[in-house]
Amino acid sequence: MLSSGLNIRKKTAPPVALKSSLAAFDIDSDSGEESIDRKKIASGRLGQSKSSLKDFNLDESDIAYDYDGVYDSMKSGERELKSKKEADKKQRKPKYMQNLFQMAEIRKRDRLRAEDVKLRREREAEGDEFADKEKFVTSAYKAQQEELRRIEREEDEKERILRQKAGGFVAFNQNLLANDEERHDLAVSRTTNITNSSADDEIERDSQSIADQQLLKLAEERLGHKIAVNDDNQIVDHRQLLGAGLNRATRSDSHLKTSELAKKQSIVYNQQDREDRKAQIERQQRILDEQLRASNKRAAEESKAKEEQVKAQAKRSKTEGDIKSAKERYLARKQAQGD
Repeated sequence: MLSSGLNIRKKTAPPVALKSSLAAFDIDSDSGEESIDRKKIASGRLGQSKSSLKDFNLDESDIAYDYDGVYDSMKSGERELKSKKEADKKQRKPKYMQNLFQMAEIRKRDRLRAEDVKLRREREAEGDEFADKEKFVTSAYKAQQEELRRIEREEDEKERILRQKAGGFVAFNQNLLANDEERHDLAVSRTTNITNSSADDEIERDSQSIADQQLLKLAEERLGHKIAVNDDNQIVDHRQLLGAGLNRATRSDSHLKTSELAKKQSIVYNQQDREDRKAQIERQQRILDEQLRASNKRAAEESKAKEEQVKAQAKRSKTEGDIKSAKERYLARKQAQGD
């Protein structure tokens, strides 16, 4: 047959069917179906766990991650203060040119005052040299002198009032502290409501979780086996509790008590914060008062020293005038004797 070009293939034996792993271990079809059911249950539990975790994250995102809402509530008070200041600035009149005119007027007044003091000293130095001469004073000069004296009295009165009110650097620090306290109180008042609501929701979730854990433990003791839970240790199917004669507990009034406790704690915290800031302001106020007393004492000493200097200078000028007049009288007598 090979010479004629024919080649008949031998019939191959059919492939031997391999036994499945279930047949190798003598496991019947019922156990295979049971394993498939277990896989379905496990996949169902995993899906429920993911869905419950997703719902938990969605619930949490409205409360625990509302950073924008908290920030806006804190900054709303500052924005109101800023808008008020901007409105005040718009209503104000131009002040720089007015200040320039006032400074020019003050410089002119100081120059006139310096010239008046210079002339007065020259008259005191002359003594009685021109005492027998007639004096001419114009009405404009008299009006000018009266105006200068009136302005001096007004300046002395303003300076006295400013010293009584503790102006200058002390007033600036007091206003700065008051503004900081106002901004802080606004931010605290705006965030108190959000903080209280977040604390209430968190306490409510914690209390519900504790109740579920207690219920789970009791059901496992009665049934004698574990209850299916998800990754967050939460009961997947609450119908499992019915076999133990249990059911998920309804919300009680205990969360109201915890909410009131959280509110009281928040109020106590805010009160303590205000007391601390008040104590800090009082300490800074005492420091400013001490600085003010030291400044007033130094100003009084300088004023006293200046008065003594003026008195000594006036006495010295008077003595020089007496010497000069005595010398003139001596020369006059000597000349009279010579004649």
